[in-house]
Amino acid sequence: MESFAAIKFLSIDPGVNRSALAAWDKDRRLLYADNLETGAVGAILDELPAGVDVWVEVPIKYPTKRKKHYQIGRLLAVANAFKAVAGGVGVSPSAWKAQIPKSVHKSRILGTLDAGEFRAIVSPADHNTIDAIGIGLWALGRSGRGGGK
Repeated sequence: MESFAAIKFLSIDPGVNRSALAAWDKDRRLLYADNLETGAVGAILDELPAGVDVWVEVPIKYPTKRKKHYQIGRLLAVANAFKAVAGGVGVSPSAWKAQIPKSVHKSRILGTLDAGEFRAIVSPADHNTIDAIGIGLWALGRSGRGGGK
């Protein structure tokens, strides 16, 4: 990953075992994105210098979707821990990505990046990494809700 000094913003798609992270510079350009062990993301957050903004996706527990919530409590704990360590902002999935199908959303996100930014993605096929990038693009004002311009 880039030097911590160059990082001004992080966007995170948390997971119980692995969490995707995207790092951005002062010009709102992507420096690095990958899906890492959740503990490694926590260690990065522990080392961040003051002044780095952090946005973390925080899942929503919907009462009508109980079967899909088998790990939601653990996932919420990870998201809230990341926010607490970094003094970060939480954002719900619907706030930044709406109800856009994954394939459409992925192409919109990748289409927003230039060639240098695309090369900064370690795992471009990983949907969690793409989500971390999408959260960042939205939070930085480079894309609208759902990945549109």
